[in-house]
Parts: sequence; C-alpha cells; structure tokens
Amino acid sequence: MKHQKRYDDQLKLQAIEMALEGSKSVAQIARDLDIKDNTLYGWVDKHRRDNPDKASTKLVVAIPVDLEAQNRKLKRELARALEDVELLKKAAAYFAVHK
Repeated sequence: MKHQKRYDDQLKLQAIEMALEGSKSVAQIARDLDIKDNTLYGWVDKHRRDNPDKASTKLVVAIPVDLEAQNRKLKRELARALEDVELLKKAAAYFAVHK
C-alpha cells in the first residue's frame, strides 16, 4: 500500500497562487516545491471550481501552436532523418564490402 504525502494548507495555497500567477508553468512550480504535477493540477482545478467568480482563477495555458506549420516542419525533419539513415546504410554496406 502506498503512503500518500500530506501537505499543509499554507503550502497548498502558496502553490495555487503561484500557478494562478502564471509566471512559471504548473509543472515547473511542482518541481520547485517537490510536488507531483498531477497533485498541483488537482489543487488548482479544485480551487477554480470552488471559486468560479474570482478573476484571479485564470490559469495560464500554453500558447496554441500552428499545427499545420508544426506538421510541415516535422515532415521536413523526418525526411532529412530518413535521408541520413539511407546514407548511413549505404556507407555501412560500402565499408562492409571494402574491409
């Protein structure tokens, strides 16, 4: 049976405030405070549900990415990597024959 860590209310409030402030990612705050990411996300989510009318409950979310541009970039990188693999295969075959 796993032992669950207990965190005091002051630490929870401090972590939630830092997350809502948005100067760092929730994951980074969790690492800094030695808390699991999911635990901190749960605290923030519960705080937001318990305080829906507060303006300070906005959690900074990652900037949306242009998925089409990212897809094109990844396809180019994949094509380059596949070319490198083919070149390495040819080089290995050449050196295997010319020992």
